[in-house]
Amino acid sequence: MLKKTLIGLFAGLMFAVLIPPNSIDPKMLTLALLVVLDSMLEGFRAELEHTFDDAQLMFGLLINLLLGALLAAIELYMAAAIVFGLRIIDKVADFRVPLLNFFRRV
Repeated sequence: MLKKTLIGLFAGLMFAVLIPPNSIDPKMLTLALLVVLDSMLEGFRAELEHTFDDAQLMFGLLINLLLGALLAAIELYMAAAIVFGLRIIDKVADFRVPLLNFFRRV
């Protein structure tokens, strides 16, 4: 798991160096951050429930990024932000109980 994390970190840093900061659309960046947060919370919940699958997480992240980019491209940016925002709130509610159970065991 550490090896994949380091590879992802290195790839992210390389993309950050290769892409000029002023070329990124703020709408797309906001949606990308919401999508990543949504997928991150889903992975955290799955890990707490002992059902984590990295392939499923990455596939969900890719599909969500494509959906967010499509909605931003056709000027449904605000609708996409609301949808992903609501999903994040729903995911936080979903992993409250497993998180509480995790802390009870510790």
